[in-house]
Amino acid sequence: MKPSPPGPARSVVLEALPRPGRGCSMPRSGHLDRLFHGTNLAIQVGYRLGGIRPQTSLSQQVIEMQVDYRLGDTRTDSRAVWFLGAGPTAELLHYRPGDRVTATDGAIVRDAMFGIDRRTGGHVNRRMRRNPHARIAAWPLWSVISEACASAGIDPLTVHSGRDLAAQMGALAKAGNRLRGTVVFSTAKDLLKSNEHAWVTHDKAAAARQEVDPPALRIDRNEVHRRLGLLQRRQQSDQAGRGSGPEFDLSLDDEALGATVWAAVAADAKIMIESGVAGFEMTLTCPKSLSVAALLAPEDTREKWLELVRDASKDAVDELMRRVAHGRTGHEGGGQSATAIRGLGYAATVSVEAHSRAGDPHLHGHVMIPNRVLCIDGKERGIATGGTDLMNHSWWLQAQFERRLRALSIERGLVRSWEMDHRTRQWEVTGADPDILAFHSQGHAAVQAEKLALSAGLPLSMSHRAAQLIDNRAKRHVTGRKDDAVLTWGQIRDRMHTRATAAGLDLAAAFALAPFDPADQPDRWDDDLWGRTIEEVVCEHKPAEISARLEAALRYFTPHTWDDERLVDLARTVKRRAFTVGATRARGRVGTLQWASNAVAAAEERVFAAFAAGVDANTHRITQAQADDGLARYRTDSGCEASGRVFTAGQEALFRQMTTGPDRVSTVVGAAGSGKTTAIDAARVALGLAGQNVFGICVAAIAAQAMRDAARVQAGTVTWLTTRIDFARNPQHPLRAEADRLARSRYPRDRHRADAIRRSYAIPSMDHLVIDEASMIGAKDLATVLEWTAEHDITVTMIGDPQQLQSVDASGPFGRLHTARPGAELVENLRQQTDIGRECAAFLRDGNAEEALLLLADAGQLVVATSQTHAEQILISAWAERAAQAPTTRDRVQGTGLESDRNDQVDILNSLARREARQRGWITGPDHPYTATGRTVAYAEGDQILITTNIHRRARSSLANGTRALVTAVSDSGVDIAYWDDAGEHAEHLTAGQAVTHARHGYAMTTHKLQGQTVDSLVIDFGPERDLSSSYVALTRHRNDVLAVVNIADIAEGAELEHLLTASPEVRRDAVIAKAAAAIEARGFDTSALAHDVTATPLPYVPRRTALTLESS
Repeated sequence: MKPSPPGPARSVVLEALPRPGRGCSMPRSGHLDRLFHGTNLAIQVGYRLGGIRPQTSLSQQVIEMQVDYRLGDTRTDSRAVWFLGAGPTAELLHYRPGDRVTATDGAIVRDAMFGIDRRTGGHVNRRMRRNPHARIAAWPLWSVISEACASAGIDPLTVHSGRDLAAQMGALAKAGNRLRGTVVFSTAKDLLKSNEHAWVTHDKAAAARQEVDPPALRIDRNEVHRRLGLLQRRQQSDQAGRGSGPEFDLSLDDEALGATVWAAVAADAKIMIESGVAGFEMTLTCPKSLSVAALLAPEDTREKWLELVRDASKDAVDELMRRVAHGRTGHEGGGQSATAIRGLGYAATVSVEAHSRAGDPHLHGHVMIPNRVLCIDGKERGIATGGTDLMNHSWWLQAQFERRLRALSIERGLVRSWEMDHRTRQWEVTGADPDILAFHSQGHAAVQAEKLALSAGLPLSMSHRAAQLIDNRAKRHVTGRKDDAVLTWGQIRDRMHTRATAAGLDLAAAFALAPFDPADQPDRWDDDLWGRTIEEVVCEHKPAEISARLEAALRYFTPHTWDDERLVDLARTVKRRAFTVGATRARGRVGTLQWASNAVAAAEERVFAAFAAGVDANTHRITQAQADDGLARYRTDSGCEASGRVFTAGQEALFRQMTTGPDRVSTVVGAAGSGKTTAIDAARVALGLAGQNVFGICVAAIAAQAMRDAARVQAGTVTWLTTRIDFARNPQHPLRAEADRLARSRYPRDRHRADAIRRSYAIPSMDHLVIDEASMIGAKDLATVLEWTAEHDITVTMIGDPQQLQSVDASGPFGRLHTARPGAELVENLRQQTDIGRECAAFLRDGNAEEALLLLADAGQLVVATSQTHAEQILISAWAERAAQAPTTRDRVQGTGLESDRNDQVDILNSLARREARQRGWITGPDHPYTATGRTVAYAEGDQILITTNIHRRARSSLANGTRALVTAVSDSGVDIAYWDDAGEHAEHLTAGQAVTHARHGYAMTTHKLQGQTVDSLVIDFGPERDLSSSYVALTRHRNDVLAVVNIADIAEGAELEHLLTASPEVRRDAVIAKAAAAIEARGFDTSALAHDVTATPLPYVPRRTALTLESS
């Protein structure tokens, strides 16, 4: 038996519960997917019912046959599907709650999900809409309109005063200025029809001898058709032999050809496309310790474990549906609002499975709910306010599921007891060995291996249907194929024992650890700890949360033995102590009241108070003459004078603000690549001549290293500084107490250790602090820094950009501070060397995503892929071509990049790029696997590696998080690497453990990891969740060359996707860009909401700046 882990003292638990994301994981949260009507629905439903692999068939009929077969296959004893539900809704849909779903029941579930009334065979609860993707060339109509307006001496954009037509004219103007530009057909049709209608009305009035002014211009439809025909003839001739796009009879004259094209697009626009939500799938995950316990238990208990998951799912879903199983009647808008109408029960299925796709023990359930509920008025409607209430309660359902799981497992004698693991903040079976649990969580790596095997050797130009099925809906979260092989219960058990034996693990000791100290379990927590814990969990990344999620956290952490009355009482206490009710509600009907974190609100007030106290209080400002002398010295020493380089207006303003500005705390907006570090370096020289020290902090260690290299400013991270501030301020700090104890020792070596601790936590002397990327710092950390600098009379310059990525912590006040008292602004793009790069960045900064993407597409720097596999092949091929052209190894590793905005996609791109690197000979040696914390990573000589956690060295420089390096040798002891900075090449060694826990393959990076860095060439996976900020950051990291790849399946699905894939490449490209840009612009820039916004309370007053005066008085 392993020794018991030391139980932390009560005071330590109270004082030092780790913050989520800083060494402590979040509790499991529920996951909900919408299932949309369309071509993929049969695949989705089929997989959840029968576990069949979509790739095995290209027809819905065969998929259904396979589902029925799998439902009737009694040999697969590790998964089972049951009906859930209650009341008239279940009866209406022919669901039988509690019964197993069999082969003969497959049609029942499919009909419910497809919206088919089993009594009449008709469709219910489905919407159809006209094809929104039918597009037509914009130039013919726009050229006719612009010429007519030029003759009349008017601006085309002022012709229409109505909002809709004015917007359509603007869209036409954007696309019409490009020869291959297209617009949605309804835009061209409406503008032409509106003009013709205006002239018909005028002619009727004139015939009636009424005095009316004629329309401003006349659009000649025949001339539009003639130019459209001319353009079609040219494009079709250019595409001859390539089979690209529809072909028309070129023997027709231009006008007739154009009329034919117009009629064809008009017919295309009339196609009705199925839309709407068919249902919802909610995934419920069991704790890993329960899955391991189930598969280690005697095999004759198998049915009990499956029924345990079924019953816990049923109880949780029953309780949820008592809250949200309602419909909606009426409509929104026009002074009206829809109202909720009570539903009569619900219908669902739960698929209980015992292993992951990698074969690990993994008990979980998939609850599939049709978007149908019978309401009290006898009408069938969509459920849960269009599904919004279900989405709001995804955490709640998971929490209630686990509560019931814990209770039922003890009642049925399957588990003796449960305990809260403070290291992970998750409930686990008492005594569970974390090493064994981690060992049986290898699914992620195995899924990626399956993805690689699936994509190997596939052609770029595959049929859409095959690509769609192979990609499994071509979604970003797909990391592998759905395998037909479902392991039996016995096979899972055998696999567990075989792997454990090979790894030297004793499964008999899986639950042999001593329990944690009962005094530290949640049933012993006091009100203060409850409030702090719930606040940290639900407001880790946001300043407020809705009631449903706040209650979900309470349900998760409280023991399952507590009744609802005790839960309600605790909820009142927690809300009173840690939250303030908001002034607004979120979308939905149930649990939508917002609660703002008091801790975050207090931090915001501290930030604004410190900022206001610094107005006109800069005691370190130097005179104008001193600043001029310092700037002259910098220009001479840096070579600017000799080369004739001059500061931009923004750089000059930043320099003056740092040296002669009146405020002790000020803000600066610095756009991407605007030369901030150059201005900081010049200010450092000027302030240094006056005897002042400049220090800098950044969010990322790699950015701090760049500040040290480029601006020659001593720098560290925000966390580095806040931990030292805490050491200096907090007498109860564990290390400070240890240093005090050692200092009192009579032994010299202890006193030396005390001095070493204090030196390592000492803060360098500084007069001026530069906070770079200040918009990424949360309110709590910023409050700590600003209050400390006020205590020590340190001038602070915060440099950030509200239009780049914002704080991942709750609340980022930088943008509000700059608005309250503006400082210098640097907007000129000095990084990018091409006009296209600068123009694209300018469009994005102005919020115009469509123009930016069209500009890239016209330059061949944006490609539309037809599937996820196709997109990945383009990404890897483009990266490899650019890497091969790099003149040196350093340029290949540090100057060429792959980027994605999702971690899971970065993992896939790393695997694919690594395989390509081996094929090209950049990776030369055999793979050497390293294992730590239950995770295995393989490196080889020539691998690119990315440092993901700071590695501190005592006698030499630390390795910064974000450092890109090259593996030069591998051995059992670890990995030798080479990395580069301004001082040249350096060699380092990572231990075997560090190679796993502190690094990863470094071919691809996330947007957050890349912010603050610069590469020569970048290939971007332009995923579906981009907003303006992430788009702007991604497209401003390169100096010379960029390629963005958009997967069409991220933009559309179902019938819309089918239509776009049959369109011409030009129409497809413009349609995808228009739809992607609309989504990007709708999401807007990444804004960090404040707790004060939620509660609608004012922040401390900051005096406005009447004029930006940077000279010394």
